[in-house]
Amino acid sequence: MLLKRYLLFVLLWVYVFNVPLVAQEKIVKITDLKELNTNLSNANEAIVLVKSAIEDIEVKTNMDNPIDKPSTTSNGVFTYKLVIRIGEDELDGAKVVSRQIQVSSQYGNANLKCKIAPGKQYECFFNVPPEFAYADESVSGGLYASSQAQIAFISTIPTLTINYNKREVVKEGVIQASLPTYLTVSKEDNTYFFRFALDRTETQTESFKKPVFQIIHTDETGETNQLEIRLNEAQEVKAKTSLKYRIFYKNIVGGKDSFAELIEKARSEEEEKDFLSAAEYYRNARKHTDCPKDQETELEALMQEMYKWRKIDFMVNKFLSDAERVESTKGFTDDSVFIYNRGVIRCLNDLLEKYPDYQPYLEKKEELEKKLEKHPMNFKTEVQTKIVHHQVITGKGYKGGIDIFAAYSKKKNTKDQDRIGRTRSDGTFRIVLENELNYLYFYGDKEATPITPYTKVLNR
Repeated sequence: MLLKRYLLFVLLWVYVFNVPLVAQEKIVKITDLKELNTNLSNANEAIVLVKSAIEDIEVKTNMDNPIDKPSTTSNGVFTYKLVIRIGEDELDGAKVVSRQIQVSSQYGNANLKCKIAPGKQYECFFNVPPEFAYADESVSGGLYASSQAQIAFISTIPTLTINYNKREVVKEGVIQASLPTYLTVSKEDNTYFFRFALDRTETQTESFKKPVFQIIHTDETGETNQLEIRLNEAQEVKAKTSLKYRIFYKNIVGGKDSFAELIEKARSEEEEKDFLSAAEYYRNARKHTDCPKDQETELEALMQEMYKWRKIDFMVNKFLSDAERVESTKGFTDDSVFIYNRGVIRCLNDLLEKYPDYQPYLEKKEELEKKLEKHPMNFKTEVQTKIVHHQVITGKGYKGGIDIFAAYSKKKNTKDQDRIGRTRSDGTFRIVLENELNYLYFYGDKEATPITPYTKVLNR
């Protein structure tokens, strides 16, 4: 990949759109022993089969040697066979002995105190339960009524309990009848919509502007899991606020990336100009089971766009390599040196139309243009200057990471729209229009925003 940044920064989990995933603390668990219907021939031994989806664990008791290799593997489950030797003097007339089974792993350790009878076989399971987590998938966008604000919670978990400022408003999937007068809650498919009226006296309070949500779920094992969601520093409930959070369980061991993680990885790879990886992440996000139907077309378009930039980026490398090869064999003054380097510059110009602030592209273009000023072919070429005035629109106030589309009507329809830019992390943006447009569409808005040929600034 061309011109990688010299220092790569580490990206923490975020969401789907530039905000980190948040999850409960990881806890390892071991189940109680279950006696199997198998009698052993050796009356001085007992066997404990510790089963786990984790391969690299160590199993032992407080009195026996450790086992760190599975005896069998089947369908992704590793079985560790622990042979426990029991002497007659240890029994001393009793039928069982006490042992403490200890399991160690990179995710944490677990101990199980148990009673074991000689000549018997037992099994237990050691695992890392899925994390109860959420991803902020908020996008900038106005609602159908500017006098309202909206916060949405998306989840395929049917029995969520949601508390709003310590008040239970959804109980195990059922919306409660008693709600604050300024709040309405509805459910459509897998999404709970919290809509806030802004014409009440409560809107001036800090708890209204910065609500706290508790998301609670009791899983099939009876374990109660809880998340707390707070708006970030730049967010508050006000006119046209539109926030969205996805609630889910994430497998820690051998788990696949969530939809939110795939989108974030695609964006980070695009930022690093690794277009092939970005395309792959967009493709996987498009195929993910949690991919919203209304985003499938856009993700397909983003994937194809990454392939396009990958091809141009590849040609930059190829032309550079060809130019260096000819220069090393025939010298700088050879015509092919000029032609290949001009090819690099043309490709860089295409990339800079999409990524005008990407410094490595700018620096490489400037370096080659300065180099070719001294090439003999530069003086043979008749240069015709064509001045083209493009409309430049800047703005601020749109949440970072929002895609901007060229729209041809007020109607929201990303399928027939071309992506022409994206807001930066601080919410600002700068786009250059090659052709006259009447509308811009910011992803997440209910409809496109009208513009004129004289529009220069567009703030939210």
